[in-house]
Amino acid sequence: MAKTALSPSCQQERRDPVLRQLIRITGKSGAESYSVRLGRRYGRKRVSIGDSRALTIDQARIEALRILSDPHGARTPLVNRLFSEWQDIAIANRKRSQKLDHTRFARYVEPYIGSVCVDSVTSEQVSTILVAASQTVADATRNRVLSLIKALFNFAVQRGYATKNPAHSFKSLQEVPRTIPEATPHLYLAVTKAIWILRKDAPLAGALVELLTLTGMRLNEARTLQWQQVDFTLGQVRLERTKAKPRFVPLNPNAQALLQSLQQQGVASAFVFPGKDGGKPMAIPHRRVKAAYQAAGLPADFCFHSLRHLFGKMAVGAGASPFEVKGLLGHSSLRMTERYAAASHEALALASRRSVAAFAAAAATAGAEL
Repeated sequence: MAKTALSPSCQQERRDPVLRQLIRITGKSGAESYSVRLGRRYGRKRVSIGDSRALTIDQARIEALRILSDPHGARTPLVNRLFSEWQDIAIANRKRSQKLDHTRFARYVEPYIGSVCVDSVTSEQVSTILVAASQTVADATRNRVLSLIKALFNFAVQRGYATKNPAHSFKSLQEVPRTIPEATPHLYLAVTKAIWILRKDAPLAGALVELLTLTGMRLNEARTLQWQQVDFTLGQVRLERTKAKPRFVPLNPNAQALLQSLQQQGVASAFVFPGKDGGKPMAIPHRRVKAAYQAAGLPADFCFHSLRHLFGKMAVGAGASPFEVKGLLGHSSLRMTERYAAASHEALALASRRSVAAFAAAAATAGAEL
């Protein structure tokens, strides 16, 4: 049974035993999507029909026969439709980045080619999308948009909707890696000052920044946190992960006191950081937090994720082993943790002084024995 290249472990593709031109794709959930492959005369184009949520297998066969009887009427799907089909598979396979993919598509891709037929998209249109993105976002985001377009049209070629990928010749820009700040007393004092500024103007945003600093959680892990995930008795937070076991974040006394103070405010919401109506988590307070960072004298590139880096550095400075830091930050491998374990300038200087002192002491001892 052939498996697709998109996710071999979660998706299976096979021909229908009754109508060989009908392709049936089964996802992990058991739901099927249907498409029909046209003959060589029509470029072996694959035309999407629908899925088992809307069609029975008999209805899919009837629709496939209709398309086969009039191939000229089988129009190549629009890019919007292609993306929906691609997203359905991503959701079924529990792809971690599918929400980000949806946001990037809606913001950067759909306005330009969403209503264009898949096989009509040109490299010039892809270039327009990338140029427009480069004017408003960092090179890293522009690269993610390019990766999205490439993956989407590779999927289109695989499905038979297009014969080539219009983004194939485009290259990613070189990204400047964000520096991990040294956990110096000055930097920690500046972060504390930023939290103090936010407490006056935007208390909930200040509490969010403080929790990130105290736990090393990722921004969306903390922002979307619900009270049912917080266990004050065990002193931990339970974070669900899509393809792995839950992760438990320990709550130190400061973090536990912060969460208890938020709970005592009595806001009627399931979320620790609720939005205006309480039914959703708060929006990311980019502007307020950035302004507080600037007022506190933090570096220009300091961001929410820098708080996670700072926590990792503080843990290493406090004597935590790489394995312990890996557990605290929820890294999937030690390689991700190694960058936090790099010795600081002060630590290296101290090690150098100790080495020289040891050498001098050994030399003095040897000299006395001669």
